[in-house]
Amino acid sequence: MKSFFSTRVTTSTHQADERPAELSEAAPLLHPPNAAIVELDVREELRAGREPFSRIMAAVSDLCDADVLLLRSTFEPVPLFKVLGKRGFAHESRAAAADDWSVWFWRPGTAETDTRETWLDVRELEPPEPMTRTLTALESLPHGHVLVQVNARVPIFLLPVLVERGFICDIDASQPGRVLMRIRHASPSIQPSGEHESMSTQSVELDVRVIPPRDKHPAIFRAFDGLESGQALVILNDHDPRPLRYQFAAERPEAFDWEYEAEGPELWRVKISRR
Repeated sequence: MKSFFSTRVTTSTHQADERPAELSEAAPLLHPPNAAIVELDVREELRAGREPFSRIMAAVSDLCDADVLLLRSTFEPVPLFKVLGKRGFAHESRAAAADDWSVWFWRPGTAETDTRETWLDVRELEPPEPMTRTLTALESLPHGHVLVQVNARVPIFLLPVLVERGFICDIDASQPGRVLMRIRHASPSIQPSGEHESMSTQSVELDVRVIPPRDKHPAIFRAFDGLESGQALVILNDHDPRPLRYQFAAERPEAFDWEYEAEGPELWRVKISRR
């Protein structure tokens, strides 16, 4: 295992427009956008064989709740993720080169704009812990709030469970090795009278564009089979899912209705209702 860190570190606070250009361009912007950035560059210490861990932890202790720590390192400090994760920090890392890493640490939910989001990083957990912890967190999630699960991959087995329990999610898999799932309660449709419809008439949404092709149809069928009569599954895809319709016709011929809500060229929305 590589060293953690320790010795002299130069600490400075930057406003966004004062940060080096390469950092501004690479920043993942998941942390509070107006937070102060406290930068620690330990690359020279590491190259000299010195250990800056104690200095880093001292700097962490001096952070204000809404501050963001930007650590510059010669490698991705994976053991540090667990240490700071236990203190409530989320993290994001980017590599400009093999020996040039930028890692951001921040406390989710401390900024005013983040008070309705709860973050849960499960990248370091072994199955079934990611699903177990996510479902436990959702049990106490208030309506109107969002649970942001940070994962290393799309959790396809979690998707139908979310549908069954009345949740929907947006999935961002745009960065390699990092998937963000924003999970929230599915809101019932509104009837003309202004009253909420029952659970049996609501729709839930599933973005299948980020699911690996071999897992896409099984995930859709698991989600559909978790619906009650009268519910609908709305899938988002990047092409016309006609093969899926043929499979539904073969395997669930009397159980579904198919309706296109959008037909390309970049986005197809299909509403699959359960009879």
